[in-house]
This record gives sequence, structure tokens and C-alpha cells, in this order.
Amino acid sequence: MSKIWIFGDSHSEPFSKVENMWWKRDYINWKGYIPKYFGDYIFEDLNLIVKNNAIGGTDNHTIFESVVPFFNKIDDSDIIIIGWSNTIRFRVVNKMGHFNTIRPLSIERVIKLNKTEPYLDFSEESLREMVINRDNQNYITETNNFIKTFNFIFRKNKIIHWSPFMQHEKGLLTTVNIPNNSETINDETNGSLPDFHYSESSHKIFSDIFLKEIKNTNIVKDNLPLI
Repeated sequence: MSKIWIFGDSHSEPFSKVENMWWKRDYINWKGYIPKYFGDYIFEDLNLIVKNNAIGGTDNHTIFESVVPFFNKIDDSDIIIIGWSNTIRFRVVNKMGHFNTIRPLSIERVIKLNKTEPYLDFSEESLREMVINRDNQNYITETNNFIKTFNFIFRKNKIIHWSPFMQHEKGLLTTVNIPNNSETINDETNGSLPDFHYSESSHKIFSDIFLKEIKNTNIVKDNLPLI
């Protein structure tokens, strides 16, 4: 039986995967039930096994590497959906020898934490400089090469590339694009939950976009050759 493989950041995770995601707990409490994300809707429509390997709060290098362990597990008939994160995110190795994803919107929290409990070998100035450096078109090109690599490796599969951060507007080679006015949790709750992840209604819209592409038997994988 064919499967659906999902990779990406928190925008590709189920709402049911709560763990330390306070915004998911708050949203579930506000809704009064566990909302559906796009993978749930796709499962209901296609009745295929969904393998979700998204990692909340992560960067594109980590997303790329998260697919690698499944090379020999993804069958030719399987469907792959990869949600690429913002190219401004980056990762560094901490003092424990593990990768840490640095998210520019959380840079002040990282700097404050690093002052009280040092775990990075970087100065405050260095971290800020790296954030500025990431705002460069070369990182879009780099992620496009990740996309081309997967298109080549999975050339027999239906593979969908998308980004919740509207990265296609900067030239990212996404397969589908979501509406740039998609409702967020902040919108749905009229600001009572100031979180900018997408709402359940938006995930339904995303699933419709993905399903239309999945059911398109003539998906063309542009730019297969690697640069």
C-alpha cells in the first residue's frame, strides 16, 4: 500500500504532537478538541498511511537531513510532501555537540539564555551577524539545490515542495504555493492567542491544494539536473 511521507517544520506537524509546543496546547484548549492539520485531511481523502517526520522549529539543513534516513524506506509509489522553512533560519553546533536551530524571531531569547547558561561558542555580535548574513539570495539557491536533489532521487515519486513562509516569492522552486492571506491562529482567535501558525481552516485549504496536485498524473519536476 502506498504511503504519504511528510517532512518539514512545525507547520507540517500534527496539532496532536504537543510535547513542548505551548501554542498547540493553547489552541487545542481554545478549540475544545484536537484540530486537524493538512495530513489528516489528506488521509481522510486518500485513505493512505501517513508517515509524519516533521520537526518543529527546525531549519532547512535539518529538514534535508531528516529525509535521508528514509531513502530505502520510501517506495516508488509513495507520495512525499516537504514543507521548507524560512531560509533565514540556520543551525550551529552547541557545546554539547548537538545542532541548535537559530530562529531570527527568537534571537533575543537565545542571546539572553546564552548569557545566563552559556551553551553556544558564539558571541552576541556573531549571532546577530549570522542572522543578517542569512538574508541573502544565495540561501534560496542553496535550498533550490536541496529540492533538485530530492527531485532527482525520487524521480519516480510524486513529490510536493511547499513553504509556509512564502519563500516562492523569493524564487524557491516550490511545487505549489499557499495563499499569502491564509488565516493564522491569531486571526481565528481575534488576537486572544497571538500565534502565527496556520489555523485548522487554513490546513484544510492547504490539503485541497496538495490533493489537487497529488491527483494530477502529470506532475512535472522542473530543473532535475543539479547545478
